[in-house]
Amino acid sequence: MIFACGNCTIGITLPQSLQDDPILSNLGNTDQKSERHYTLNILLNADDSFAIKFNNQKVESGFKRGALLRRVLQLLDEQFGNNTLIASAVSLNGRAAIFVGQGKSSIAAWMIEKGFSYVADNKVMLGNTLKGLAGPLQFSTNEAEHLVALKDFGSAPMVKLKDHFYIAPKPSWQTQQALTSGVVVFLNYEQDATLRLEKINVADAVAILQKNQTDLDEVALAHLATYTPTITLTYSSFDQLDGVLDYLLQLALGKTMSPVAFDKFVSFMPQTPVPSTKKFQIPARSDRVIKCKLTIGMATYDDYDGVYFSIQAIRFYHPEILNDIEFIIIDNHPDGPCSEELKKLETSVPNLRYIPAGDIVGSTIKDRVFTEASGEFVLCMDCHVLFKAGSLKRLMDYFDANPKTTNLLHGPLIYDDLKSLSTNWNIEKWSSGMLGKWHTDARGQDPENLPFEIEAQGMGVFACRRAAWPGFNKDFRGFGGEEVYIHGKFRKRGDKALCLPFLVWLHRFGRPMGAPYPNNWEDRIRNALIGFDELGWDTTDMVGHFQELLGKDLADKVIANVYKERGWAPKPSLITP
Repeated sequence: MIFACGNCTIGITLPQSLQDDPILSNLGNTDQKSERHYTLNILLNADDSFAIKFNNQKVESGFKRGALLRRVLQLLDEQFGNNTLIASAVSLNGRAAIFVGQGKSSIAAWMIEKGFSYVADNKVMLGNTLKGLAGPLQFSTNEAEHLVALKDFGSAPMVKLKDHFYIAPKPSWQTQQALTSGVVVFLNYEQDATLRLEKINVADAVAILQKNQTDLDEVALAHLATYTPTITLTYSSFDQLDGVLDYLLQLALGKTMSPVAFDKFVSFMPQTPVPSTKKFQIPARSDRVIKCKLTIGMATYDDYDGVYFSIQAIRFYHPEILNDIEFIIIDNHPDGPCSEELKKLETSVPNLRYIPAGDIVGSTIKDRVFTEASGEFVLCMDCHVLFKAGSLKRLMDYFDANPKTTNLLHGPLIYDDLKSLSTNWNIEKWSSGMLGKWHTDARGQDPENLPFEIEAQGMGVFACRRAAWPGFNKDFRGFGGEEVYIHGKFRKRGDKALCLPFLVWLHRFGRPMGAPYPNNWEDRIRNALIGFDELGWDTTDMVGHFQELLGKDLADKVIANVYKERGWAPKPSLITP
């Protein structure tokens, strides 16, 4: 049989007793000869031990079966050539994802189970085309539990030794395509870590590679880091990766992406979709009864600092409204690390109520602000928002002047320079996974101007009469799909969305530690489809946008799953696989 290693091939012969060996008898991976050709003969000794003769070198003898396997794989590894990465790799569409660091074999196995092709488990050689040592995958014994859960690996040829085991790659896992590098992923496994995807610049990527590699010169490293998108992945379980890493790599390998374009996409990806697995005691819900005109409520997920400073800023800079309001904290992770301190705020804020609400996670949690509110009017805000001085008093004056209003009320978003404003969303077309872009209407730049109708606005701050709130679709899951949809619900019943120029708010967008809650493309697409279906809106542009953004194969897969789940028949305007 012939084993291909980079630019050489090795002809391997086995004695009869090894013809059925699950690893050795499956080493042959090609029937083509290339630039160099070697021979590796395995011989059976009279004492049932084994000997190895590699090419014309001295015979090595006295191997038992386990030691023989190790030595054969070592010889194959040594012939792979220079300019190699110590890495595992998988591929899709002729482009490879390269994994460097602890757990690279397990990650490769998980990606193979997700439909990616196997390239290498230990050595990846760089050049005009990328090549890998597609020998057996090696795992430590403590990785067995992970592999048992992978259905395709359960039927693959395997040899178990004392402290590790080998799995021979199936022919169906491998690819015959010439490969180019598509993305490099530095792996960082940490117990109880949240999932983080972090962009790496060229200099840092070169430094990490130099620290971990011995066979690559600096020019080759710099070329790889400059022309291949590079990220660091921190994780603690494979459940965290599902629906995140596989989707990301399907996109990255589905089309040629420059490091700049990849960085832009990763910046929109969830940075910490899965929280720590440690559970804390859930505090009791507040039993206070607070009579008030206006409820100011916020949902939070492990953002104590945001809640603290948002509430204290209102108390400090808007004292004129405090006798007429209540605060509600809807804790969307009540068994998380912030819950105890959030609950303690009740001891220092007399008109605050703490509500644990961990039964759902996502946009629809904002409905709880309205169902829990005592006030006739409700201001729902993100838990990291500040209001311009005097704006909240003017909002209460507006409600006094319009006590029967059933409209949805917004105000201009002011940016960190405290000058630039976005008064609304322009919803002419889809962009970055959302329908619409921030827009500035000149009427909203002067706080003394009259309210005016808008199509939509970001949902970081909005207000209405409690009885007028229509609610989110109960089938929404996760995050995304709020904006435009909820404005459509108000308009469908004959009401309006208004911008109140005086209601100026500042939103903290930066999250250097990442968002702690799950936030993925699948939920965004699903919510958008469900919302559009509820309102009877056409989905053609939406589908086309997600096909372009994520790649047609991935977008169609997500959309098809939603249609199957909902039991929908395909609409003429919707292209589904």
